[in-house]
Amino acid sequence: QKNNLIPRIENVSRLKKLQYINLALNNIEVIENLEACESLQKLDLTINFIGCLSSVQSLRDNIHFRELFLVGNPCAEFKGYRQYVVASLPQILSSQEQEKEYLKKRAVEKEEAETRTARVEPELRSLKIPESTPAVSCSEIDGPLHLLQRHAEINTDRSYRH
Repeated sequence: QKNNLIPRIENVSRLKKLQYINLALNNIEVIENLEACESLQKLDLTINFIGCLSSVQSLRDNIHFRELFLVGNPCAEFKGYRQYVVASLPQILSSQEQEKEYLKKRAVEKEEAETRTARVEPELRSLKIPESTPAVSCSEIDGPLHLLQRHAEINTDRSYRH
């Protein structure tokens, strides 16, 4: 749980399908007790008190593990801490690789959206809506809205008179 002053990671060993745990803004000093979380992919320990960088080794058998956030911890001040984490956890994606994966995913999504748009545009053109078709005027929309606003003002005025 985020921001709950949790001092230790515990009682999670039965959570075999747990994929993401956010323990940011707590009092955790050591990464521990996550070995049995077989599906764990992402762990956010931002702003805790993790000083022992070697405790990341406890995640080395979590084969699905991909992302670890340690910003704001004493261990993140050590020179070369990121390289140590990546070397200790070969299954983890470095922050540069994470960014590349994200950008690749966004590019695919953009391409899919463009493909869908390209498919729909000819259909829209084939509808051949005459240019003389009137659009909805603002007065048609504002008319009922104006009445509702006036009704609200009248009711509000009455409530202040009591």
